[in-house]
Amino acid sequence: MKKGWINIFVLIIAAFFLFYLASSGQSLESLWQQLKTLNGFFLGVAFLLMVLYWLLEAGVLHSITVFLHGGQKFLGSFKTTMIGQFFNSVTPFATGGQPAQLVNMIQAGVPASGASSILTVKFLIYQTVLTIYSIFILFFKASFFRLKIPRFFFLAEIGFIVNSFVIALTLLFTYRRNFTKRLLTFVYNLLAKVKIIKDPEKSKQTLETGLEKFHSYTKLIFSNKTVLFKTTLFTLFQLTAFFLIPYFIYRAFGFNTANWLDILAADAFVTMVTSFIPLPGGSGGAEGGFYLFFRLFFTPASIGSALLVWRVWTFYSCLFFGGLTVLFVKRPVKISTP
Repeated sequence: MKKGWINIFVLIIAAFFLFYLASSGQSLESLWQQLKTLNGFFLGVAFLLMVLYWLLEAGVLHSITVFLHGGQKFLGSFKTTMIGQFFNSVTPFATGGQPAQLVNMIQAGVPASGASSILTVKFLIYQTVLTIYSIFILFFKASFFRLKIPRFFFLAEIGFIVNSFVIALTLLFTYRRNFTKRLLTFVYNLLAKVKIIKDPEKSKQTLETGLEKFHSYTKLIFSNKTVLFKTTLFTLFQLTAFFLIPYFIYRAFGFNTANWLDILAADAFVTMVTSFIPLPGGSGGAEGGFYLFFRLFFTPASIGSALLVWRVWTFYSCLFFGGLTVLFVKRPVKISTP
């Protein structure tokens, strides 16, 4: 509970920091006047792209769950997705999303080992597509950003290294049974020594059974090329929708000279570089990344307001609508397992 209040405090500070950045150099009245003049159509398109991002993520989760267990309703997958969006937003490194989704899936009738496999595969697909997507963009747009952003390649290398490390670690955990078993056995023994686990032998047996099922489920998912192709395609569209949001915010300000692909590439780099900032929602890093990359497209008078709109659309909307899901959608959407 104490940690939760710390995260909420960080988010409040981040919100004040965001508002400060948006309003610096201008009065609150001029900021409000600027926001009132934005094109509502393009703002609406930007928000609909965020909704599409959620729907496509739910589509990935739904496809894997239906393949593995059957009987899943899309509403259940969407609810699980929005729960993940909320807890990703309020925890450092977005670490709270998957555990919260795991609990919700178990309550809905998915076995724990199966739910773990589904979320692990989904995470691997997302991180792999994000990394390859960014490499592809870098290949075509490196010269554009290298000339305009100091130490661009250094930032890109950090993003690639961190993302590649996370992918490698997840694959190691997924495919190397002995490594996974030794690691979790060490954790269990440590917890037993401090009396957190009272029956370590029984817990180890449960662990071994769960690991066996986890690896079997994961192997089964990866063996189905149709599911992998479908979920990879959904993830590709999901990321594209997300990366296009700044372009339509740009158009909402009345600008139209920048290339949409340059703006998409900028958001891809911002997402990759700031995805592992150790604060809830990547606070600080996301705002700094936006300023660094998008000052190339917005004017000094509009960059702060653009940052405010972008952050509200891409982060605070997850916090708001995900929070509504957690608060008001109480009952898990049950599935019928074969």
